[in-house]
Amino acid sequence: MPSLHHLELLRNLVGYRSPARTPPLGVNNQTAQPQHRAGLHGRQLGFEYRAAVNQPWSKGYWSVRPLAGHVLPRPWWLPQAMTGPRPLIGIVAAVERCKWTVWDQNAAVVAANYLTSVSRAGGVPVILPVLESSPELIDRHLDAVDAIVLAGGSDVDPSLYGAELHPHGEDTDRPRDDYEIPLALRAVERGIPLLGICRGMQILNVALGGTLHQDLLVGDRTGFHRPLIGDLENSLHDVQPVSGTLTERIMSPGASAVASHHHQAVDTLGSGLQVGATSENDGCCEAIELVSAGFAVGVQWHAEATPGDTFFEALVAAV
Repeated sequence: MPSLHHLELLRNLVGYRSPARTPPLGVNNQTAQPQHRAGLHGRQLGFEYRAAVNQPWSKGYWSVRPLAGHVLPRPWWLPQAMTGPRPLIGIVAAVERCKWTVWDQNAAVVAANYLTSVSRAGGVPVILPVLESSPELIDRHLDAVDAIVLAGGSDVDPSLYGAELHPHGEDTDRPRDDYEIPLALRAVERGIPLLGICRGMQILNVALGGTLHQDLLVGDRTGFHRPLIGDLENSLHDVQPVSGTLTERIMSPGASAVASHHHQAVDTLGSGLQVGATSENDGCCEAIELVSAGFAVGVQWHAEATPGDTFFEALVAAV
């Protein structure tokens, strides 16, 4: 997992400096005088990064060369060409038991389609680990990125919104709750763009004082909100954006089919939020957004798996 120092090296690689947070490349923060920028060499990273900010990947290659001088192929998560600065988009990971090669241990996990969705939208995905939830660490993580994605995952612990566990409650992840809720709240306070997906929408709502329906499903644990467990490609239903909302401007008017996989939903709205879209079938809240200026949007569906979805593009554009 990259340290905050390595995130800054990544900023150097992609040529990005947020005007609101750091001076332009080659300018000293105190003297505002141009400075020479030396390359970063192999003793730290094993590669020499040569003029990365001035050499876009238009030919399908990095401006990164191993010390032997060979050119590396363009990484799968980069688009075919770069035309300007690319903001860093932090995606919070889940901790799951994983197996790879000879290893069987806990790992920080983000589904690859979140990474490709961010990249195709023009951002650079950065995985944020679930660590301690101290205000200092959360602010440092927010300092290191330009926007946040709260991804899907387990149920939110109902005690965090004043409820008892429902008989049909499913697995929770309290360490992740304890990190993501203050992260979401602080991002809203600081005006850092945020996109919550499925569980991430519920986290945004709880962070702002809202509550959740703990279970929408009955019987065999399926329904149109989660018709096929573990299958997003064949789990679609229609949602209708609310007229005049930011959600409608992102989606365009009219019903849209979205990839759905949830058994919980927003009940009471958190402070400063409004409904952005509802389910055509039962009126369930399917999107929420800030009433005031700023970009904090949650969608109950899986935008990363919905064909033609434009919410990642909207997030990157909001930086």
